[in-house]
Amino acid sequence: MAISYPVDIQPLQEQGVSNAEIAAHLSDRTAVAIANADARTELQESGAVIIDPANPTQRSGSLIDFYATLPAGQNATLVAWFINAVFGTPDDINTQDYPRSIQFAQVELILPGDLKLACIAKVMKIQL
Repeated sequence: MAISYPVDIQPLQEQGVSNAEIAAHLSDRTAVAIANADARTELQESGAVIIDPANPTQRSGSLIDFYATLPAGQNATLVAWFINAVFGTPDDINTQDYPRSIQFAQVELILPGDLKLACIAKVMKIQL
């Protein structure tokens, strides 16, 4: 994955994004979007998110349990966004784009070790 100033950096500078934020984005981004189908499969197979077949809108599992322990705020919002993005939309998660790259990295950082491996690392590694 090569970095190109006119493609990767200049547009962010023109938006007023700080050099530190740009550096974090370049460090945290993935090569391509995370495919929702792959993420759903990984989350369900690992038991991190379990969908009740009798009530498809009802979710449980270790990621849902972890989310329920988070205090209201940005971390809870980001985890909720990630879960809803994976299970609620057909669109891929654009972790290669700013600011999603940094937000996704923040979600990954706050997860306990077992969830980090089951929920995020495997899904992200598929796409690198």
